Amino acid sequence: MPFIAIPLAFAKTEDETINVKDGFLSEAITVTPPTTDSSALAIFTIDGPRQDAAATAAKAATYTAALEEQLSEQASKKAFVLQWAARIDAYLDGSPLAGQGETFALAAYTYGVDPRWSPAISTIESSKGAICSAQYNAWGWSGGSWSSWDEAIEAHVAGLAASYGAQNTLEAAKKYCPPSYENWYATVESEMAKI
Repeated sequence: MPFIAIPLAFAKTEDETINVKDGFLSEAITVTPPTTDSSALAIFTIDGPRQDAAATAAKAATYTAALEEQLSEQASKKAFVLQWAARIDAYLDGSPLAGQGETFALAAYTYGVDPRWSPAISTIESSKGAICSAQYNAWGWSGGSWSSWDEAIEAHVAGLAASYGAQNTLEAAKKYCPPSYENWYATVESEMAKI
């Protein structure tokens, strides 16, 4: 099997098989991590038909770029979740939503929503999940009921993104709480500032 050594800052401590698709081609690649802490190279083994060295190098370069992009995205996501999960957990401490910071942060990252928005709304609408209008409905959504906080948080953040936007605005408040949207907007902003 052809192989090539490449720089890989995010190499793991054990072999991992990754399926890479570049639009035309899907091949299994085994990434072998550096053997010592001082090594900055990992080995890509391309499991496919034997090819000449130039073709192998070109594929490795394509796969390296795709893998580095994927790993960079994963590192960004991890940093985002770590930062916001702790802040949200501190904000929700002692409430029924306590410990759900990571769920809120992951959903916010996934849907591109301000990670403070959904927890802040839960404070306004249900005292952080203490007084829900329906099972696991901390946001006052009529008819909304879920089987767990994880499911409810995911649905609420996805709903915010789809129907209201990425952040609290007066326009979003007009839709979410029409009768008193200006007060609702200001109160949510005040709660968001606490996170």
